[in-house]
Amino acid sequence: MHHSVARRYSAMVRMRSAAPSGRSSAASIFFILGCAAVALAGSARGVSASDRPAPGPDARLRAVLSEQREHMIDRLHAYWTRGDFVQNPDPKGGPGNFILDDRGTPCPLASIIIESGRRDLVQEAARTNNNVKIVDLRDGPVLDWILSSGLTQEECVLIQQPSRSGEAAAPIVRRQESERLAEQLSQVEQTLRASSERSLTVALKRLQAALHARTPRV
Repeated sequence: MHHSVARRYSAMVRMRSAAPSGRSSAASIFFILGCAAVALAGSARGVSASDRPAPGPDARLRAVLSEQREHMIDRLHAYWTRGDFVQNPDPKGGPGNFILDDRGTPCPLASIIIESGRRDLVQEAARTNNNVKIVDLRDGPVLDWILSSGLTQEECVLIQQPSRSGEAAAPIVRRQESERLAEQLSQVEQTLRASSERSLTVALKRLQAALHARTPRV
């Protein structure tokens, strides 16, 4: 990868992650288009400093997605090892998906999005539909975030994980639920790390398809 191009593209990803609140999915579209432009930039450079052919734009794009993916998996690891899991706001408990609980504690996926710099995205999603399931999403800013994360939507479904115990549940029930979630998310982390090459291929194809669909036709 040409180092200057890689640095510019990585910087764009970090800038997008730290975008201010109030950004719409349209901003995500422009970000993705910008990423494509940077990935394509330098493709005309025939050789690197070592006279080797420079990697093509697809390879550069995949490399940045791979870097992003590693960050996301590391954030998942930090979440489940902390052991402070989202709780069902219903005092009676029971399984359910919650972006944020009554304490403001995020679900695993929401935590990753927040740590990527997009707290605004989580807050807006929780305000709109706190029980939204990633598996049901067909478009919108959360899916745009997924496109640039290096993860697939199917993997984000695994990460989301429903919570079963409410705040009013007996301490032993909450402890058992925490242990269950830690074990489950540990297995998800292992799965994500083991399937990185295959998943990056899928993630790259989906990002390319989004870029193609959103590129203005002349």
